[in-house]
Amino acid sequence: MCEQLETKVFASFVNLKMLELKGNRTDSELKWNNIRDLSLLYLQTLKVRNIPINCLTNLIISSGRQLTKICYHYKDVFSNKLLIRAIYQNCPNLIYLELLYRNKIILDLEKLLINCRYLKRIDFNIYHYKELRGYLYVRWHQLFCTLAVSSPPSLFEFVFKYTDENPEFICLKYLFDSWKGRHPISLKFKKERDYYYDSNQYVSLIEFIESYKEKGIIEKFVHYHDDEDLNLLEIHKAKRVVNNPETVETKTTSIWNKFKEEFNKYLGYSPGNKYPTPPREYIVKEERKK
Repeated sequence: MCEQLETKVFASFVNLKMLELKGNRTDSELKWNNIRDLSLLYLQTLKVRNIPINCLTNLIISSGRQLTKICYHYKDVFSNKLLIRAIYQNCPNLIYLELLYRNKIILDLEKLLINCRYLKRIDFNIYHYKELRGYLYVRWHQLFCTLAVSSPPSLFEFVFKYTDENPEFICLKYLFDSWKGRHPISLKFKKERDYYYDSNQYVSLIEFIESYKEKGIIEKFVHYHDDEDLNLLEIHKAKRVVNNPETVETKTTSIWNKFKEEFNKYLGYSPGNKYPTPPREYIVKEERKK
């Protein structure tokens, strides 16, 4: 909904379950004053962009008890803090949240995780942002530590959008090691450009992730452009197999050699022993026959 409706018209939608509001960055509070005192008690989904912060927080305060999904976009820290506080104080049934992430909101994020105990997924919109000292980037260890310690049992899916930053392996390791015993975690990174890791780092990352998948800690770990189901890591792995088929052959040969080694042990075969000793079970059976 891009144009404002009269308050009476809004109020007539008493059973409204989904509301999407789109404003302009230059919109004043007066322009959206008609939602300030609005109460939509059955509202479940709220999507907003460029709506004056005071109008939006008042709407959440008066209508938030049944909200299960909230998506919003604000690029300043102060607005983010106000919104997150309004959400964790008034939306106990929240399941899905999409928000702009900045390092300075970490304490409010922690309170959100503690108070919204039904959360299943959080989408973090991350943009490189510039201050006087230059570009500021995500403190991944701080963020992952908060997610590991404060996430409710229901929360396991995290999406990080609009960033080409790559968390350090040590940060990922801390998160995964702390996640043992929970629902397997799902991490998705929406990439903006075509550079992420170099080829060797990709190989290391894939092996690192596979080791935690085998332990049942990771459900999904995805790098993607637009389609969440099109995993750039899987594409890289497939290209590597095509370009280096010997790596697959080597692995297959290694498995076969291991099998032969174990089988020969069972038969009592060793190099230089032309006639291997029969297995112990066979000898016992033959003695009983006699």
